[in-house]
Amino acid sequence: MRFAVLADIHGNLTALDAVLRNMEALEISTAVNLGDFFSGPLDPTTTASILMERDFISIRGTHDRYLIEQHSVDMAHRTGSASINWKESTLIG
Repeated sequence: MRFAVLADIHGNLTALDAVLRNMEALEISTAVNLGDFFSGPLDPTTTASILMERDFISIRGTHDRYLIEQHSVDMAHRTGSASINWKESTLIG
């Protein structure tokens, strides 16, 4: 069985798109996501949407824990404002 390993995406949609295209070209549909998916300044909202559409096994990374468990003010210096906006609009709603 062939599978991909993803890690430290940090909301980098451009890089994620490149990896997903490469997986498709190699006919790899299974991946394990090792965490730190969304926190970052680039595009955490779209990155989250794309990852949630897939059935990848995912492990929560340190930044993912910050997004879920910490108050937005306490995590601002670690994750960037785009991630905080994503958290507040998506997780808190």
